[in-house]
Amino acid sequence: MPVLRKALNVSGNTMKRFILIFILSCAFKTADCQCKVIDSLIQLLDNRQIRGECHYGWEIHMRSDAGRKLISMGKEVYPYLIPYLEDSCKGIVVHFIMQAIFSKANLGMGNSSFDKVNATSATDLNGLNICTDTQHPYYFVKREDLVENKRRWLDRIKMYCR
Repeated sequence: MPVLRKALNVSGNTMKRFILIFILSCAFKTADCQCKVIDSLIQLLDNRQIRGECHYGWEIHMRSDAGRKLISMGKEVYPYLIPYLEDSCKGIVVHFIMQAIFSKANLGMGNSSFDKVNATSATDLNGLNICTDTQHPYYFVKREDLVENKRRWLDRIKMYCR
């Protein structure tokens, strides 16, 4: 360090500032890279990655490598997920991921009802009512249910952060 200080012709305090600035810039670049990774994974999510299957009862499964990576990253990703809870194309899968991050419960089990006359099914996926019908082979959800679901998540997160 004294050799570097002498070569740069700077005082001890200036050298300390230089090192601090260097360390902080490296830390911010790492955080920025993490944000970009999370954002790129979120862009790969789609409600069509949520499927229902009958295994001794109706179970909901997620088929998404990006979703599994987000779950493995843990609670640090939830601030990035919250805006997508109201998204009609990602809201269901984001809800599933947030449940996996915050809950120890069996995620895929939900109360299901089937209407043979109208060829529709509805499943309560841990508080979010998801539906399918003959015109929509994948799960969909009503806009007002997405808005209410986001409000419930914000309330839950406030409780977790206390």
